[in-house]
Amino acid sequence: MDWTVYWFMFPVCITVASLAMFSGISGAAMLIPVFLIGFPLFDAPTLTTVAAIGTALFLETSGFSSGVYGYMRRRLVDWKMARGLIVWSLPAAAVGALLTRSVPENALRIGYGIAMVLLAYLLIQHARDAHERTGLAGPPRQRAA
Repeated sequence: MDWTVYWFMFPVCITVASLAMFSGISGAAMLIPVFLIGFPLFDAPTLTTVAAIGTALFLETSGFSSGVYGYMRRRLVDWKMARGLIVWSLPAAAVGALLTRSVPENALRIGYGIAMVLLAYLLIQHARDAHERTGLAGPPRQRAA
């Protein structure tokens, strides 16, 4: 296997990790399009949608676990909330992993695209609400004459 085919991944992963840290959006959410769209553009071996999602989540797990460790050392983890999230998220992830084998690949891509559009909408709404609450919405708009 020629490992130089993945030459672009180092700068891409640094960019994705930086964007994830600055924006608070999952690095996996940004890596999946790289795997599905970027790999074919750079003539890298393509991944199935399930493999792209799994690989992105696996890569994010290592970064996420180092963050969790840092928060635990600083005693900043809300353990009650964490337990509640784990109780729901682990079974949901297991069911989702089992169901991916029976879902058509295009349905996964479309579902992922819809989820990302909804996430973008929620982030924009949250930013607007935050600006309105803090009074940073800017000057009122002028009417065109």
